[in-house]
Amino acid sequence: MLVTPTKNLLGWLLEKDLITPEQADQATAHAETHDVHPREALAQLEYISDTDVQRALREDGVATWDRLTRPTHEALNAINARIAAQHYVVPLSMEAGLLTIGMLDPLDNALARQIERNAGVRLRPHAITVATYRSLTQMLARRAASQNAGRVVVEPDAVRLV
Repeated sequence: MLVTPTKNLLGWLLEKDLITPEQADQATAHAETHDVHPREALAQLEYISDTDVQRALREDGVATWDRLTRPTHEALNAINARIAAQHYVVPLSMEAGLLTIGMLDPLDNALARQIERNAGVRLRPHAITVATYRSLTQMLARRAASQNAGRVVVEPDAVRLV
């Protein structure tokens, strides 16, 4: 399977020569097998560190969220927690009808448009690190469990509400 550059993180990393096509293919396969985002797979396979991905995105002008700030109540209510988890997205803040979200792949414009349609608000995507994503999703899973009387399962590679 040959990965071709597209408007997503893997395609961008390929265009910037930060990873090889073979690494992109292996990261995609690893992500599917281990149920992680391709960005996390790249780090797990030690092809490129997550810090280096975040730095490269920032240097290329992509908005980044490099702080572990508790999402606002309004932002949390703007997007369904299950949809956010399914797409590796976390709501961060809401200002003047504009929802700031953290994404492991902030270059995925199709996903951003889909979330905008589902949430009914305009989005301002920011790149977040895998560590920030994991910390915030654990907090969101605890919140969802308390609201839905569900049970949170924290596994090495996932946070699930059951």
